[in-house]
Amino acid sequence: IRPTEIYNLAAQSHVAVSFQTSEYTCQVNAMGPLRLLHSLVANGLNETCRFYQASTSEMFGKVMEIPQTEKTPFYPRSPYGIAKVYGHWTAINYREAF
Repeated sequence: IRPTEIYNLAAQSHVAVSFQTSEYTCQVNAMGPLRLLHSLVANGLNETCRFYQASTSEMFGKVMEIPQTEKTPFYPRSPYGIAKVYGHWTAINYREAF
């Protein structure tokens, strides 16, 4: 299988639960995107496959401005938001590096 698109919609997405299961939340929401992107590069798909990483308003957390834009700074207030920010920056890093 050589996909041309991958949509990562996987997440432990319950904010309150993310405090109770912070390690699991990190594994799914932060390390999951890293593993997917690493697999794309390791299998030579980084040039032919587009990767979509789903985001959330929880990445902004304590809102500093309304409405939020792509330039609004992140201020996550939960393990869920923190892990999603990690996944976001991992996707950007892989896009720029590979």
